[in-house]
Amino acid sequence: MLAFIIRRFLYAIIAMWAVSVISFVIINLPAGDFVTTYIATQLATGNLILEDEAESLREFYGLNDPVYVQYTKWITRIVRGQLGFSFEFNAPVRTVLAMNLLNTLLLGAGAVIFIWIVAIPIGVYSAVKQY
Repeated sequence: MLAFIIRRFLYAIIAMWAVSVISFVIINLPAGDFVTTYIATQLATGNLILEDEAESLREFYGLNDPVYVQYTKWITRIVRGQLGFSFEFNAPVRTVLAMNLLNTLLLGAGAVIFIWIVAIPIGVYSAVKQY
């Protein structure tokens, strides 16, 4: 039994690592980086960003580092609970998540209750009425 629990625990760790790698790849898939998007946004509003400024932003956010270094920094910060800053909401990501947590919990609880209301009667019916 202990071997089964250890094996399942190792499978869970491997699955979490795979999900983190896939998430990191998906986050980094769009062409360009944050600084490129930021420069385009600033140019659209009429502000000029110098190349030195853009390079210092890339260095600050670690975008000049190799991908494996970026992943290591990213996963380390997530494990520590440092989720970063949302530029879309102009707030820390932890605050944005906290704002939507209640709605997420209500939606999840509602879905579970609905499934129970539907699944339990179907299970009882199929147990009583064989074939």
